[in-house]
Amino acid sequence: MNKSVIALGFFDGVHRGHQRILQTAVKVAQEKGYTPIVVTFANQPRAFLTQKPSQLITTNARREAYIRMQGIEEVYMLPFDGDMAVMPPEDFVRDILIGQFNCGAVVCGENYTFGAKGQGNGHLLEVLGKKYGFECHVCFPVVHNGDTV
Repeated sequence: MNKSVIALGFFDGVHRGHQRILQTAVKVAQEKGYTPIVVTFANQPRAFLTQKPSQLITTNARREAYIRMQGIEEVYMLPFDGDMAVMPPEDFVRDILIGQFNCGAVVCGENYTFGAKGQGNGHLLEVLGKKYGFECHVCFPVVHNGDTV
């Protein structure tokens, strides 16, 4: 598998903030000669953790189509389950991002969290990137008319 630039997030609705993350991943991939991919979840983590149904904007099929329209070549929707809910952040990076998807760079939003109890964030991705040899790009929120999109 070619090295990948992994855009991280749930991307429900693929709004302008999501588009910035996806387009940044595509740009970095073009610069590095890597494959731009998305690693996301098939089901909403918050809904799994709270056991309350979530109000999603799009179906998984439509979400994938919107993601691909931004230039992403591959979309992986992992199941968010009990094992994923308790996975330590470093294990997620080492075993999934690097082990399964040959991560050369990651791109996420400023509010992205991952790993057990949401302990991981963009700063931890930067630290782990130095340890494991991948780049990390944290995108700032898109603001429109004074509101964060």
